[in-house]
Amino acid sequence: MLSELLDLSRLESGQAAFHLSPEDPSELVKKAVNKFGPRAADSEVHVVVDVLSGEMPVVTADPGKMEQVLLNLLSNALKSSDSGTVITVGVEKHGSSIDITVADEGKGISHDNLPHIFERFYKVNSSRGDTGTGLGLAIAKHIVLAHSGEIFVESTLGVGSKFTIRLPVPVGFQELSKSILSS
Repeated sequence: MLSELLDLSRLESGQAAFHLSPEDPSELVKKAVNKFGPRAADSEVHVVVDVLSGEMPVVTADPGKMEQVLLNLLSNALKSSDSGTVITVGVEKHGSSIDITVADEGKGISHDNLPHIFERFYKVNSSRGDTGTGLGLAIAKHIVLAHSGEIFVESTLGVGSKFTIRLPVPVGFQELSKSILSS
Protein backbone atom coordinates (compact mmCIF):
# COMPACT_ATOMS: atom_id res chain seq x y z
CA MET A 1 0.00 0.00 0.00
CA LEU A 2 2.87 2.35 0.80
CA SER A 3 4.32 1.82 -2.67
CA GLU A 4 0.96 2.61 -4.29
CA LEU A 5 0.59 5.77 -2.16
CA LEU A 6 4.05 6.93 -3.22
CA ASP A 7 3.23 6.19 -6.89
CA LEU A 8 -0.01 8.14 -6.64
CA SER A 9 1.69 11.05 -4.87
CA ARG A 10 4.37 11.26 -7.59
CA LEU A 11 1.71 11.11 -10.31
CA GLU A 12 -0.47 13.77 -8.71
CA SER A 13 2.48 16.11 -8.17
CA GLY A 14 3.79 15.61 -11.72
CA GLN A 15 7.05 14.14 -10.43
CA ALA A 16 6.60 10.61 -11.81
CA ALA A 17 9.14 9.70 -14.47
CA PHE A 18 7.67 8.87 -17.86
CA HIS A 19 9.66 7.39 -20.74
CA LEU A 20 7.49 8.27 -23.72
CA SER A 21 7.99 6.80 -27.15
CA PRO A 22 5.90 5.98 -30.23
CA GLU A 23 4.06 2.75 -29.42
CA ASP A 24 1.75 0.42 -31.30
CA PRO A 25 -1.35 0.20 -29.05
CA SER A 26 -2.06 -3.35 -30.24
CA GLU A 27 1.37 -4.44 -29.01
CA LEU A 28 0.85 -2.72 -25.65
CA VAL A 29 -2.35 -4.74 -25.22
CA LYS A 30 -0.84 -8.03 -26.36
CA LYS A 31 2.11 -7.71 -23.96
CA ALA A 32 -0.14 -6.98 -20.98
CA VAL A 33 -2.51 -9.83 -21.86
CA ASN A 34 0.40 -12.26 -22.25
CA LYS A 35 1.70 -11.28 -18.82
CA PHE A 36 -1.78 -11.57 -17.29
CA GLY A 37 -2.79 -14.81 -19.04
CA PRO A 38 -1.69 -17.29 -16.35
CA ARG A 39 -3.72 -15.52 -13.64
CA ALA A 40 -6.83 -15.65 -15.80
CA ALA A 41 -6.22 -19.30 -16.72
CA ASP A 42 -5.92 -20.21 -13.02
CA SER A 43 -9.37 -18.68 -12.48
CA GLU A 44 -10.79 -20.34 -15.61
CA VAL A 45 -11.61 -16.94 -17.12
CA HIS A 46 -10.87 -16.52 -20.82
CA VAL A 47 -9.13 -13.38 -22.06
CA VAL A 48 -9.80 -12.47 -25.68
CA VAL A 49 -7.87 -9.81 -27.60
CA ASP A 50 -10.02 -8.01 -30.17
CA VAL A 51 -7.82 -5.81 -32.34
CA LEU A 52 -9.16 -4.43 -35.60
CA SER A 53 -6.99 -5.45 -38.49
CA GLY A 54 -5.41 -2.85 -40.73
CA GLU A 55 -3.29 0.16 -40.03
CA MET A 56 -3.37 1.25 -36.42
CA PRO A 57 -1.84 4.65 -35.65
CA VAL A 58 0.84 4.73 -32.98
CA VAL A 59 0.38 6.61 -29.73
CA THR A 60 2.88 8.38 -27.51
CA ALA A 61 3.13 6.23 -24.41
CA ASP A 62 5.33 4.95 -21.64
CA PRO A 63 4.97 1.20 -22.24
CA GLY A 64 5.68 0.29 -18.61
CA LYS A 65 3.12 2.73 -17.24
CA MET A 66 0.48 1.67 -19.78
CA GLU A 67 1.13 -1.97 -18.88
CA GLN A 68 0.53 -1.02 -15.23
CA VAL A 69 -2.85 0.49 -16.18
CA LEU A 70 -3.86 -2.50 -18.30
CA LEU A 71 -2.81 -5.03 -15.67
CA ASN A 72 -4.84 -3.12 -13.07
CA LEU A 73 -7.94 -3.12 -15.30
CA LEU A 74 -7.47 -6.82 -16.11
CA SER A 75 -7.02 -7.65 -12.44
CA ASN A 76 -10.19 -5.77 -11.51
CA ALA A 77 -12.10 -7.49 -14.31
CA LEU A 78 -10.89 -10.87 -13.07
CA LYS A 79 -11.99 -10.10 -9.49
CA SER A 80 -15.54 -9.48 -10.67
CA SER A 81 -15.70 -12.41 -13.13
CA ASP A 82 -16.90 -15.94 -12.51
CA SER A 83 -15.13 -18.94 -14.00
CA GLY A 84 -16.15 -19.66 -17.57
CA THR A 85 -16.73 -15.99 -18.42
CA VAL A 86 -14.78 -13.83 -20.87
CA ILE A 87 -12.73 -10.67 -20.49
CA THR A 88 -12.34 -8.88 -23.83
CA VAL A 89 -9.49 -6.45 -24.44
CA GLY A 90 -9.91 -4.34 -27.55
CA VAL A 91 -8.11 -1.70 -29.56
CA GLU A 92 -9.83 0.47 -32.14
CA LYS A 93 -9.47 3.84 -33.80
CA HIS A 94 -11.92 6.46 -32.53
CA GLY A 95 -11.63 9.65 -34.59
CA SER A 96 -8.22 11.13 -33.86
CA SER A 97 -7.75 8.85 -30.85
CA ILE A 98 -7.19 5.21 -30.04
CA ASP A 99 -9.53 3.41 -27.64
CA ILE A 100 -8.20 0.53 -25.57
CA THR A 101 -11.02 -1.29 -23.80
CA VAL A 102 -11.22 -3.92 -21.09
CA ALA A 103 -14.69 -5.45 -20.81
CA ASP A 104 -15.86 -8.19 -18.47
CA GLU A 105 -19.02 -10.22 -17.98
CA GLY A 106 -18.85 -9.75 -14.24
CA LYS A 107 -21.06 -8.35 -11.54
CA GLY A 108 -21.09 -4.79 -12.84
CA ILE A 109 -20.98 -1.55 -10.90
CA SER A 110 -24.04 0.27 -9.61
CA HIS A 111 -24.92 3.65 -11.07
CA ASP A 112 -24.36 5.24 -7.63
CA ASN A 113 -20.75 3.97 -7.47
CA LEU A 114 -19.69 4.93 -11.00
CA PRO A 115 -18.83 8.60 -10.29
CA HIS A 116 -16.47 7.56 -7.47
CA ILE A 117 -14.50 4.58 -8.75
CA PHE A 118 -11.45 6.62 -9.82
CA GLU A 119 -11.14 8.24 -6.38
CA ARG A 120 -8.34 7.16 -4.05
CA PHE A 121 -9.31 4.46 -1.52
CA TYR A 122 -12.74 3.95 -3.10
CA LYS A 123 -13.94 0.36 -3.21
CA VAL A 124 -17.20 -0.60 -4.87
CA ASN A 125 -17.92 -3.34 -2.35
CA SER A 126 -15.55 -3.77 0.55
CA SER A 127 -17.59 -6.70 1.90
CA ARG A 128 -16.43 -9.01 -0.92
CA GLY A 129 -13.19 -9.72 0.92
CA ASP A 130 -11.27 -7.69 -1.63
CA THR A 131 -7.69 -7.26 -0.47
CA GLY A 132 -7.03 -4.31 -2.80
CA THR A 133 -6.05 -0.90 -1.49
CA GLY A 134 -8.59 1.13 -3.47
CA LEU A 135 -5.73 3.00 -5.15
CA GLY A 136 -5.38 1.11 -8.44
CA LEU A 137 -7.99 3.00 -10.44
CA ALA A 138 -6.83 6.36 -9.05
CA ILE A 139 -3.29 5.52 -10.18
CA ALA A 140 -4.59 4.33 -13.57
CA LYS A 141 -6.50 7.59 -14.02
CA HIS A 142 -3.44 9.74 -13.31
CA ILE A 143 -1.24 7.68 -15.63
CA VAL A 144 -3.76 8.05 -18.46
CA LEU A 145 -4.14 11.78 -17.78
CA ALA A 146 -0.34 12.15 -17.94
CA HIS A 147 -0.58 10.65 -21.46
CA SER A 148 -3.07 13.43 -22.40
CA GLY A 149 -5.75 10.77 -22.44
CA GLU A 150 -8.92 9.96 -20.58
CA ILE A 151 -10.32 6.90 -18.88
CA PHE A 152 -13.98 6.13 -18.30
CA VAL A 153 -16.30 3.25 -17.51
CA GLU A 154 -19.68 1.96 -18.59
CA SER A 155 -21.36 -0.68 -16.45
CA THR A 156 -24.60 -2.52 -15.89
CA LEU A 157 -25.28 -4.51 -12.74
CA GLY A 158 -25.36 -8.22 -13.43
CA VAL A 159 -24.03 -7.74 -16.97
CA GLY A 160 -20.48 -6.41 -16.58
CA SER A 161 -18.25 -3.40 -17.01
CA LYS A 162 -16.27 -1.84 -19.84
CA PHE A 163 -13.34 0.45 -19.10
CA THR A 164 -12.05 2.61 -21.95
CA ILE A 165 -8.67 4.29 -22.18
CA ARG A 166 -8.73 6.95 -24.90
CA LEU A 167 -5.29 8.11 -26.06
CA PRO A 168 -4.73 10.83 -28.65
CA VAL A 169 -2.87 10.10 -31.88
CA PRO A 170 -0.29 12.87 -32.13
CA VAL A 171 -0.32 14.89 -35.35
CA GLY A 172 2.41 13.64 -37.67
CA PHE A 173 2.43 10.16 -36.15
CA GLN A 174 0.14 8.81 -38.87
CA GLU A 175 3.11 8.74 -41.27
CA LEU A 176 5.36 7.23 -38.59
CA SER A 177 2.70 4.60 -37.95
CA LYS A 178 2.65 3.59 -41.60
CA SER A 179 6.42 3.27 -41.72
CA ILE A 180 6.54 1.17 -38.51
CA LEU A 181 3.82 -1.18 -39.77
CA SER A 182 5.45 -1.62 -43.18
CA SER A 183 8.88 -2.52 -41.78
